[in-house]
Parts: sequence; C-alpha cells; structure tokens
Amino acid sequence: MLEFNEAEHRYFDGGVELPSVTTITRFCSVDSKTAAGINPFYRDRGTLVHALCADYDYTGELSTGTGVDGYLQAYADFVRDYRPQWKWIEHMVGSARQGFAGTIDRMGTIDGRGCILDIKTSSKVNKLALAAQLTGYADLTQAVDTALWGLQLCKNGTYRVIPVEFDYEVWTSCWILHQKGQMK
Repeated sequence: MLEFNEAEHRYFDGGVELPSVTTITRFCSVDSKTAAGINPFYRDRGTLVHALCADYDYTGELSTGTGVDGYLQAYADFVRDYRPQWKWIEHMVGSARQGFAGTIDRMGTIDGRGCILDIKTSSKVNKLALAAQLTGYADLTQAVDTALWGLQLCKNGTYRVIPVEFDYEVWTSCWILHQKGQMK
C-alpha cells in the first residue's frame, strides 16, 4: 500500500522508499531553488492553493480571505471555462515494481478526452520539467492517449493552460540520472 510522509515529502510502498516524480525530474531545472528545495514561502503557498482548489472541486465553494484569492479565482474560472470531469484529485500513485511514485494534481476528462493536469502557482513554468513530470505520471498510470496540461494560476486571478507533449526521452534521461546518483 502506498504511503506518504508529508513532513519529509517521501513515498513508501510496502516499506520500500520510492523517489517522487518531481525528485526524478529535478534534472530538468536550471533554477537552483528548484533543484535544492523550493523556498518555504512558495512551497507553503502552493500547498495551500492546491488544498483550496481541491476543496473547491469537492464543494463548489470558493474559500476567500486566505491570502491566495487570486489563484483560487483563476482556478474557478478554469473550471467554469473547461468543465473538467475529474476522476482523481490530488491522488497518490506509484509502486515498488515501477520504482517511483507521485501525487497527480488532477486526472480526468476535458471535452471527452483524458487529461492529466498539474497545477502551478509559480510566475514562470519550466515546460521541459512540466513535460517530464507529466510523462512520469502518465507512465505510472499507463495513460498513453491522454492530454498533458499544466495549469498556471496567477496571483492576479488569471490562468494559463500549458499543453505539453509526452517526452519519454527527457523522462527516461531524468530517471537514468536519478538512478546513477543513487548508486554512489
């Protein structure tokens, strides 16, 4: 059974520690903040936005007065505009057999097509890292005919949908680099 230690951001399956998709794809980042660990302010803001967006998905009610109102309004506008049907919301996936794990922000259908979506609250989105991350999630779920989207939520209440293509070359390269680093 897949378990997650939130305080340490570590996944386990049957007692076996599994690297996260975002840990594996860290090699795509040229930003040392991302490679060495994100600033706690931005991490906490992102965590809050993710949780409140999930609350919105479950209840249809928008939390306000949380300090992240613009991000939440952007998400509500996205939901209104695209009308997604989510199968999974903040859903952990992974296995010791595959050797890695992660938490998919959203997976479901939009306009009748399968979609894996990752929510971003940063001012810039690294499309290479996003493509590698979403390809890793698609690999975990065996979702081969699925759209891969980033959803950038902005402080000012706007959003941007960022479609990316499967990138098995980059995903595999990250996986190999991660494994080589573990052999030391």
